[in-house]
Amino acid sequence: MVEGLGHATIDQIPKIIKYTKEKCYNVPYRCMMVSTDVALGYDHISSSIAHSVALLNGADSITCVTRSEHLGIPTLEDTIEGVIAANIARHSAYIAKTHDTKLDRKMSES
Repeated sequence: MVEGLGHATIDQIPKIIKYTKEKCYNVPYRCMMVSTDVALGYDHISSSIAHSVALLNGADSITCVTRSEHLGIPTLEDTIEGVIAANIARHSAYIAKTHDTKLDRKMSES
C-alpha cells in the first residue's frame, strides 16, 4: 500500500493519484489529505472535500483527519467528527461512482 498526498489542490488530486498508481504497479492507494491550509480548525471539512475527489479518482482508502490536524492533539470529539466527515466523503464518492442513491432517498423519505 502507498500512502500518498498530504496537501493538494483538488484539481491536482486525479493527476497525482494516476501517476503514483502507475509508478507503483497499481498497489492500493491510501490518502490522508487536506485541500487547503487556510481552514485551520476545519481540517476535517477540507479533508472530506479532498477525500471525495481522491476516492472518485482512484484512491482505495482514506484516513480520518480531525479539526485539530494543524492545531494540536485531537480530543475524542474531534476524532468522532473526523470519522463522520470521512464517512460522508466516502459515501459521496460512492454515489458519484455507482449512482446508487437508495440510502439517500430512504433518508429523505423518513
